[in-house]
Amino acid sequence: MRPTEHARNAALMLLGFGLLALACLYAQAGVYPMAAGTSTGAWICAEAASHLRHIARERRQLAADLERLARPQADPQALADEIALSWAELEQSCCPASWCSRGLEHDADCRPNDLQEKSS
Repeated sequence: MRPTEHARNAALMLLGFGLLALACLYAQAGVYPMAAGTSTGAWICAEAASHLRHIARERRQLAADLERLARPQADPQALADEIALSWAELEQSCCPASWCSRGLEHDADCRPNDLQEKSS
């Protein structure tokens, strides 16, 4: 919610509680038509505050949907090509530890590719 909407919602709730308290006083005094009128006013304030929250929720959802639509979508073919390149790179590495560390670490039983090429 925007700050003004928070203030409006708080004002409606305070007005509703004030009207509800006044309705209780009228009911205790035995002035039942006034109690019914002010309790109806309190109910209208509660409904208006609920409506404001509902509108704010719809506005947030609309903004999120518009943002989601504005984001660029991933190309499935480009994603498949990237996965294929990653698998090819993994298969060309001498050991999984070398692939994970980008060639800085090797397994104990691994001979790095350049050592294997020099010995050939």
